[in-house]
Amino acid sequence: MQPKKQKIQCTIDKFLLVFKSILLICFLCCTSVISSQNILIDDSYSAQHLIENNFVQGCVEVSNITSNTNGSVNGFNSFAYFERDLSNFPFENGIMLSTGSAVSGGNAINTNPLHDGETTWGTDPDLEAALGITNTLNATTIEFDFVSITNLIQFNYLLASEEYHANFPCDYSDGFAFLIREAGTSDPYQNIALIPGTTIPVNTNTIHDEIVGFCAAENNSYFDGYSMGDTNYNGRTTVLTASANIIPNVQYHIKLVIADQTDENYDSAVFIQGNSFNPTVDLGPDVSTCANDYTIDGDVQNPLATYAWYRNDVLLPTELNPTLNAVQSGTYRVEISIPLNSLNCVIEDDIVVTLNSVQNADPLTDYELCDDPSNDGIEIFDLSTKDTEAEAAVAAGNYSISYHYSSTDAQNNDNAITTGISNSTNPQTIYVRIIDVDTGCLAYTQFNLIVNEFPNIVAPAPMEVCDNAPIDGSTVFDLTLADAEITQGNPNLVVSYHYTQIDADAGTNAIPQPYVNTNPNETLFVRVINPISGCFTTTTIDLAVFEPPMVNPSDAPPLNACVQNDSGFGTFDLTEVLPDLLAGLTGVTVTFHETEPDAQTGDNPIADANNYQNIVEDVQTIFVRIVDDTTGCATIVPIDLHANVLITGTNISDYFVCDDASADGIADFNLENVALSIINNLDGVTITFYETQDDLDNAVNAIDQSVPYQVTSSPHTLYMTAETSDCVYEATINLIINPPVLLTPI
Repeated sequence: MQPKKQKIQCTIDKFLLVFKSILLICFLCCTSVISSQNILIDDSYSAQHLIENNFVQGCVEVSNITSNTNGSVNGFNSFAYFERDLSNFPFENGIMLSTGSAVSGGNAINTNPLHDGETTWGTDPDLEAALGITNTLNATTIEFDFVSITNLIQFNYLLASEEYHANFPCDYSDGFAFLIREAGTSDPYQNIALIPGTTIPVNTNTIHDEIVGFCAAENNSYFDGYSMGDTNYNGRTTVLTASANIIPNVQYHIKLVIADQTDENYDSAVFIQGNSFNPTVDLGPDVSTCANDYTIDGDVQNPLATYAWYRNDVLLPTELNPTLNAVQSGTYRVEISIPLNSLNCVIEDDIVVTLNSVQNADPLTDYELCDDPSNDGIEIFDLSTKDTEAEAAVAAGNYSISYHYSSTDAQNNDNAITTGISNSTNPQTIYVRIIDVDTGCLAYTQFNLIVNEFPNIVAPAPMEVCDNAPIDGSTVFDLTLADAEITQGNPNLVVSYHYTQIDADAGTNAIPQPYVNTNPNETLFVRVINPISGCFTTTTIDLAVFEPPMVNPSDAPPLNACVQNDSGFGTFDLTEVLPDLLAGLTGVTVTFHETEPDAQTGDNPIADANNYQNIVEDVQTIFVRIVDDTTGCATIVPIDLHANVLITGTNISDYFVCDDASADGIADFNLENVALSIINNLDGVTITFYETQDDLDNAVNAIDQSVPYQVTSSPHTLYMTAETSDCVYEATINLIINPPVLLTPI
């Protein structure tokens, strides 16, 4: 609980502190070029200076100030002094501890993730022991001993972190604690950096908004927001108060500590309000009671303390005790004077006590329901579900609760609502009468009935895609492409996709995007939620994967224009490939394209596929697009066009063998192997060899390739024809005998 109006008056000369502050401001203004409204951070101060001058108020004695673990091992300071400057930061000034370089958190704007520090910068074992965690590093600690004059010590702080990023708060959090124990003992540390009213440590995992599709909100009333614009951290908590109940005049040891969890990435920092570490007295929250009196407890458990009580700023001269029995309504204040060395410390607090027949009751939260698909703004409300909250809105007691349509009915106890009701307006106010059946003490409060709009969605059309290689019925779906259709373009609705209806109803196990299906036909479940109201509805989406036309590209040989003039250009009937390529496939549409991108999109088809002039000399690849007329899925097949395949597709060249050890210049050639090499795996090509041009011209005396062909002089020229069913090409090759390689015996 935040302290109300607390004040510490210490008779010390503050001139020196003011003068130092002025010098610091001048230094920062002269040495920093600030282009934003960020806070100013100065890491030039020692831990002792920060504690003595910027953290502890004068009525606390401190000693043994150390920082055994910090970023100095990596060449920078990880604790510092900060000032609000022109920003809207909650604290005017104070000290900060971080898991990286302290100055990275402010001064100039830095939109990159803060991740200073290396693994050589270790951790603090007390932090891990207190929080029950392991694997921390990049720890920063400041610790000291102190003696307080009261039984309550407290200070204000907030936690800022780069871990407020994406869905990180659902799973990750850096370690952070304020640890305290009596000095000189082995007592376990007590962590006082807790969520108010709980024993839960403060961190990004325990304080955050709902992260839709990943995790629910955690204590989000203590989350201040993302990217607040005054530091370089992604988000932060609200201002919190750390409090410890202690024994006055006893020495305690406190350790302020923060560390990265798991790795050195995504730094965090704790900001502590300047001079907020002080002894205090807490009279508690304001009280409205039906009792005839109320006892106010101001005991700080210090025998040297003297008490002065005031009601409505008038001194009650006879009230000198640590407690006061208030028998009249009013504002009560206590001033407690305690000597400390040469100082006289004065602490105070006040409380408003109201004694009457009507006690205060906190407002109840609105009773919200989601509309049904009719979206008529009317639903049935069971008001008895608010009983527990109504009882919690007043002090503990034995209560009877009734609900009414008007404030007058509630005050007169008329026309109580006893059954479930349908709202008549939206919103509609309900008035609550709370009466203590033992004392007759009354309290009144109210809440609204609200019917939130049912998300207006449509069932999406099936999402149909064509399979890609390999053709296995599985491919990639971008399900988010259906979002706009489902929500009808409503930007306030959030869509997620799930494997089961149970997951869709619960909002769990959302399918990551993009999605790879398992079966060619699947049905997924869609959840559409309004994150503001929490109202959701579900539908389904069908997925289908269609096979493209199944053809075998190897069944379609290259096309040959059989141009004999070596020009490299000819005319082709591209449709000649279709009988072999389609192999009887029907229900498809075929187009031809000069580029693969055009074939993929179907753009720029070749206009006259029966009389196509190649535009690339000798060999050109064109692309056949085969589209299934039912599904629209396409298969793309490349086809090579050869001006003369017997020139561009064969391997016509001279052939060599090595002479034997006799070196007589005589060798045998296997013409069958030579022919196979020339054919170069082309189908339907025949090679014929002749010894003379006349024999070739007259097609006589062809050489028998099955018999080894002996060559007695090198090079030896052969005349050849390469033939297909519709093309002939003539050429010559040389058979060459290379001399043997002879080794001299050793």
